[in-house]
Amino acid sequence: MPEENYYPGFNIPASQLSKFINATDLFTMMLKDKRVIHHTPENAENFRKWLLLNSVEDIKTQKNSQP
Repeated sequence: MPEENYYPGFNIPASQLSKFINATDLFTMMLKDKRVIHHTPENAENFRKWLLLNSVEDIKTQKNSQP
């Protein structure tokens, strides 16, 4: 089994995340089991990049890209 990908200071692996939205430095995320969690990372830009690199859907971007 491959090693899980964790972000420093965040105890949930990327593989359990489904989608997210963020406002300033607060991230609201839906887990694959449908639970909703919130996280305020020390560096919001790096955390957002980590989410996107791990194919976690940014619902704000997805909403804005639809006609």
